[in-house]
Amino acid sequence: VAGPDGRCASATRAETYVVTVLPPEGSDLIGGFWPGGQPDWTKAGPVNVGAAGATLDMTLGRGVRLSGTVRDSRGVPLEAATINVNDASGPRYFGSTDLHGRYSVTVAPGPYTVDVFAPLGSGSLSLPGQRLHITADVGYDVALPDLVVPAGASSP
Repeated sequence: VAGPDGRCASATRAETYVVTVLPPEGSDLIGGFWPGGQPDWTKAGPVNVGAAGATLDMTLGRGVRLSGTVRDSRGVPLEAATINVNDASGPRYFGSTDLHGRYSVTVAPGPYTVDVFAPLGSGSLSLPGQRLHITADVGYDVALPDLVVPAGASSP
């Protein structure tokens, strides 16, 4: 947890790490994996911590919020649905719904494809591929369609 001056410290052993930064909930800051502020930990560089320690300076960018509610076809909020916000290179930002089906993901302004994945066992289908151009805080509510199971088959 960073202090009021933005500094934080962590005690650890000498090792190589990838560092993730999670901004405070509800903020307009964009987190990621460092070095580089990457969306995917496999693309972030290593942080080598030696016996003398290491210093890592990070600057979090500000973004805009994509937020809304995910419900099933009957209007019941779905907890644990996953929201992927993809840019041209693939998944960039991620979020999931709370107990009330609400989510909020901070993104850099731009064009995206949004995928909403139904929670396992929900009886709903996922809804991939919604194109959104996000330039300011915007709401995107989703009603996931029902999974239709053929007669005589068992549901997942």
